[in-house]
Amino acid sequence: TATAVPVTPPPHIHPQQEETITVLDGTLEVLFGSEWRALTVGQSIAIPPGSAHTFRNRSGENVKFRNTHSPALGFERYIERLYWLSAMNRIRGHRDLTSALYASLLMDTHRNDQLAATAGTRMRVRALAGVARLLRLRVDR
Repeated sequence: TATAVPVTPPPHIHPQQEETITVLDGTLEVLFGSEWRALTVGQSIAIPPGSAHTFRNRSGENVKFRNTHSPALGFERYIERLYWLSAMNRIRGHRDLTSALYASLLMDTHRNDQLAATAGTRMRVRALAGVARLLRLRVDR
């Protein structure tokens, strides 16, 4: 599936999945370890399980890329939920408290598929997800 990148995800790991990113159009920057790499059309990167990474688009142009996870596990459901939360304007950006609550709840719900890269961020995600549950927020329709 081709995907536009409106917001940069925080650095994260996939405990059990290899992630492959292939650029279909534009330039996508991928952080793998401590190094940013610019990928252009036709280039790809395979990120082993447990490796910290993220990606961004600083070009000002649209970027399309294919993103696969092997094995998929629950990652497709994570993406469906992320899309729904974004479409319903529940996740709007990094500086919005409601967005942080929903994003943390989503990430905590899918912790077998994706974890924040640092222990401090993982603790913050767990705490915000707990608050979201107390407020009865949901990541499903």
